[in-house]
Amino acid sequence: MTIIHIATNPLGGAGRSACRLHEGLLKLGVDSRMLTARPANGIQGASELIVSKQLPLRARRWFRRKIHAWRGRNITRAPQPAFEQFSLDSSPVAHELAREIPQDAIIHLHWVAGFVDYRTFFQDVSGRAIVWTMHDMNPFTGGCHFDNGCGRFVNDCGRCPQLGSQQEIDLSRKIWTRKKQALDRFGPHGLQIVSPSRWMAEEVSRSSLLDGRSCRIIPYGLDTDIFRPIDKVASRKQLGLPIDGRIILFGAASLENPRKGYDQFIQSLEHLTPDDSVFLLSMGTEPPQISSRFPSRHMGSVKGDQMLATIYNAADLFVISSLADNLPNTVLESLSCGTPVVGYASGGTPDLVEPMETGLLVETGDTVGLARSMQQMLLNDALREHCSHVGRTRILANHTLEIQARQYLEVYAEKHAHRS
Repeated sequence: MTIIHIATNPLGGAGRSACRLHEGLLKLGVDSRMLTARPANGIQGASELIVSKQLPLRARRWFRRKIHAWRGRNITRAPQPAFEQFSLDSSPVAHELAREIPQDAIIHLHWVAGFVDYRTFFQDVSGRAIVWTMHDMNPFTGGCHFDNGCGRFVNDCGRCPQLGSQQEIDLSRKIWTRKKQALDRFGPHGLQIVSPSRWMAEEVSRSSLLDGRSCRIIPYGLDTDIFRPIDKVASRKQLGLPIDGRIILFGAASLENPRKGYDQFIQSLEHLTPDDSVFLLSMGTEPPQISSRFPSRHMGSVKGDQMLATIYNAADLFVISSLADNLPNTVLESLSCGTPVVGYASGGTPDLVEPMETGLLVETGDTVGLARSMQQMLLNDALREHCSHVGRTRILANHTLEIQARQYLEVYAEKHAHRS
């Protein structure tokens, strides 16, 4: 049985999750391969395992020009509220992608925006077995990746706030309609939807585009031999951090994206009781603007998993203030390293963070509560130790690469049997 994973980008949260599943399958001896639109080089601990089919350089350049032209002609971003990515359902790859897939392979779609052309691809693979992991909402919306509470995907989109549109039949409605027509080619058994979190599974169930298709929940896995507890003092020495400080770790990958809640985190710091021992540690592509009330250090964009694990181990707690997220890899990684998590009870975070067991949760948007929870975790050594132990134990019980891979193997076997 051959599995072909299709992912636009092997980097980023969704890409890393796809690569981890691929790695887990390979370790079980499964013939697992990847097709990506972007290079899959340099993935720590997995790059040598990845079989990556990439587009020729000339095709990639043409692809980028086309996407930029389409965006400039069709997409007008609304000035308020601020949104993130909006993706078309088209791709210049067109029929070429399906031609690279062996006829007997099971197709596993991941985050495929800009890579899979809905009209041509699903026509070309009609009758084949397809598994699709919902890394975000884009597969069942008219273009957005998270709807920011809009809810119009429940019907058929249109009047898209992300586009600043007041028209019922706008670009989002047209994309939604084309996606619906493409996926209607597959009967109830031809397309298996998988969600990493309960929250995303609930969103799938609301989608009229997916038309009540069954959705299985299979959480992400990760390499627990890399993301594991190591000596905190040694980690801090290696990174040059205060040995005796109370270190709060947070992500700064997208400061301009309101959904990620960076502003919420900064507001919560204003409610944190001043303490000379508190030290803020951040990681991500963009250096955050932090109040001078607390000493801080930005680690930048961290490439290797070993270094990521060292950073998690150096912290006393990890804070996630996302207003909506699927099943955050950062939370998985932190808990696997034995570092408790404090965050909003939004998206898939409650799947991983149980109050007083693996961390603390507060109502989404409650910046005062977020500050109080951070303070509680920092000052209560016994609670931190308990959450550290329970968090690591639960990751080992539910989120290893092998556990995830075996759950997907059950899905593949069902698809294979149905096709046979």
